[in-house]
Amino acid sequence: MTTVNYPTRRLQAIHDHTSSRPSRTKGFEELVTRLPTGERLTHFMGATGPQIRMDGKPILDYQVLNDSVTLELTSVNTEFEGTTQHLPKYNVLKVSSSEGIPIPAFWASIYALFTLYREQEQLPIILHSAINSLELASYLLDSGLGRLYPIEDRAPRVLERDVYFISRAAFWQAAGTEGYHTHSWLRDPRRPIPPVNSFTRSKKVIAQHPVRPSKPTPGQLLYQRYCTHVGQFLEIHYFDIDGVSDTVKREDGVSRHLAAFNKWHNDDRVNTAWGERGGYEKHRKYIEEVMADPHVLPSMMSWDGELMGYCEIMYTREDHVAQHYPEGIMVGDWERNVHILTGEQKFLGNGRAAIYLRCMLHYIFLSDPRTIRACGEPDWKNAGVHKAATDAGFIQEVCFDFPYKRSSLLLVTRARFFNKPLLW
Repeated sequence: MTTVNYPTRRLQAIHDHTSSRPSRTKGFEELVTRLPTGERLTHFMGATGPQIRMDGKPILDYQVLNDSVTLELTSVNTEFEGTTQHLPKYNVLKVSSSEGIPIPAFWASIYALFTLYREQEQLPIILHSAINSLELASYLLDSGLGRLYPIEDRAPRVLERDVYFISRAAFWQAAGTEGYHTHSWLRDPRRPIPPVNSFTRSKKVIAQHPVRPSKPTPGQLLYQRYCTHVGQFLEIHYFDIDGVSDTVKREDGVSRHLAAFNKWHNDDRVNTAWGERGGYEKHRKYIEEVMADPHVLPSMMSWDGELMGYCEIMYTREDHVAQHYPEGIMVGDWERNVHILTGEQKFLGNGRAAIYLRCMLHYIFLSDPRTIRACGEPDWKNAGVHKAATDAGFIQEVCFDFPYKRSSLLLVTRARFFNKPLLW
């Protein structure tokens, strides 16, 4: 008999509770996910049908219709329109509410539905049973979160003319968040700055690139997402070298971030990979240098507020990895690469690396819509990192040599990342 350890059983149980179809058990309420602002989204199966609730309060009722539809794009205005068989078809959800559905609650409901139906590329819904259906329809179209059949008067059936196709890729790229509510995973949304030319010359690189955005404030929360696999929030904070945001001060006066950074780099496992063993003075100087570098964003990661790792997010054009891109692949102006360190032993394994790497990529792509690709360059022999990267959507392009290690060049495009069901 094959034995399965507790963490694996727990992950499987959470997976079962967030399967691609909601539970059909009447009277049963289950946690689906949690918003970045903390609210609990649950799925309730009542006598009248399925319902989405926020902190126990019903916000949306829906009915799964027997009609299935597909969103045709490339076949429109061709002889294949309305006859394609290879495109996925999804059952239509008929949305209803006895009261008007506020836009923030509507987005939260879509979040819950895309967690329950996470394998679907589109979520087809009918809105006319909702009191404020016109407002909801305008929100979907204006934000880019949803669309109608490309040519409404030529839809294959009358039904399709009433269906709004909500895009999974648009949803996870935060369509319908900024300007509408504060529930987004990106906790520090900023408008992209104009592309103004700048230049970097250092020992490692000579590069022309756009001016980079100013750094966040010390300790600022940049990103937060509830990860159903482990039932915890993954949080990314900008590095707080002086403990400005620390609510509890250490007796030695060292900030939580710097103390953790120092502790991790003096661990044999971490030192083998990073080679930065040393005292507080050395590590303070290290962080001060990367904080002063416009192309690097030094940050700390945590699970439910417990520090677990360090990461550096860099603009690739002015990073020395750019010199190792193979012929035919140009480094984009807004392309970024990452260095990640898992510091706490308790957070190693059980698939967590792939989860937080997906969160890191999610943050990178959300923070600027012009970022169309991300890069990683781990040691080519690190099988664990390669597996996590593959699970997060990366593809290995080449192996190359830095002066101090042989690395794999790993790349993932925005389209590849958001076209896969990697986030829930």
